[in-house]
Formats: sequence, structure tokens, C-alpha cells
Amino acid sequence: MINNAGSKIFKTDANGYFKGQYTIPALASGTYVINGTIADHNITAEADLRVGVMLVILTPSSGASGS
Repeated sequence: MINNAGSKIFKTDANGYFKGQYTIPALASGTYVINGTIADHNITAEADLRVGVMLVILTPSSGASGS
């Protein structure tokens, strides 16, 4: 759970794989930890998540139509 962002449940197949999507809310730049748990089998795992900022500057800031 990231900054109390909540949790989501995914079902696994017979091999333990799952498909799903979890949207992480906007976070400040830095490193966070995501935790995964299989409660029925007392299994946990964690992975680092690094958040950064990408800045793109486009120039010129104006131009003729179609440029």
C-alpha cells in the first residue's frame, strides 16, 4: 500500500500469475515500496517503485497554422 492508497484484490491462475491494473495516485518524486500478500498462504513480497518527473520543453511556443 502506498501512502494509504488502498488495496486491490487480484485472482491468480494455477501457476500463480495474475493480470490486473492498479492505478497509483500522484506521488512526489522518490522511492516507494509496493507490498503484495497472499493471505491464505501467509506469503508476502515487496518491490521498490521509483517515481520521477519528466519535463519536455517545446520551442518555439507559437507558429503559423500547420507548423
